[in-house]
Amino acid sequence: MRKTVLNVPVWLWLAFLAFAAVFVAFPELDLWFSGLFYRPGEGFPTRGGWDEQLVCRSVGFLLLWGNLLLIALWLFNRFVSRSPGRFGGKELFFSLLLLAVAPGLIVNTLLKESWGRARPIRLEQFGGTMQFSPAFLPSDHSGGSFSSGHAAGAFYWVAVAALAARRRRVWVGLAMAYGVVVGLFRIAAGAHFLSDVLTSFFIVVIVGLMLHGLIFGASPPARKAVETPRG
Repeated sequence: MRKTVLNVPVWLWLAFLAFAAVFVAFPELDLWFSGLFYRPGEGFPTRGGWDEQLVCRSVGFLLLWGNLLLIALWLFNRFVSRSPGRFGGKELFFSLLLLAVAPGLIVNTLLKESWGRARPIRLEQFGGTMQFSPAFLPSDHSGGSFSSGHAAGAFYWVAVAALAARRRRVWVGLAMAYGVVVGLFRIAAGAHFLSDVLTSFFIVVIVGLMLHGLIFGASPPARKAVETPRG
């Protein structure tokens, strides 16, 4: 059996701690990675483009309509199909609670409103006036860079996809790819650092596993999916 702490695998805790330690010890990694998307005299060319706008707006769109769809799916399974093993009350409660706690409370309220980290586009290194501050170290620049709300909203679907009874790996893979795309666009637009995006990923996944343990009593892979007999 794999070792867990608060229903989170020990290796995931260690990965998060190692990631945080690396970016505290070598904060210039953030500047280097953001610099890959910066053009002197031009800024961040991706910022304001139709593709960047489309990707960013898709996060709010999917959070609204995607969760309304989850509610509709629960209502259908509850009052119409009455089929066991599908999206039920616990799954809906988990999804909405995770959305409220991870992207909502932790990322967009506690961190973005109080951490103060300036966004890359505001820094002196990229044509702005503010000073750079490393990840995980609070600053007084009144910025909203740490951590990424868009990335948290996108990676939220990884946890929701893990609830799928069938083709879980496919849905999780698609959700992960979507989160990576959103994160890269936020970095390319000068809105966030690499560490901002990765922090949001870890927050959503770790909180998701914690809540899953409280609600279901096991991590997603351990759940038994109800499948239609073959043959």
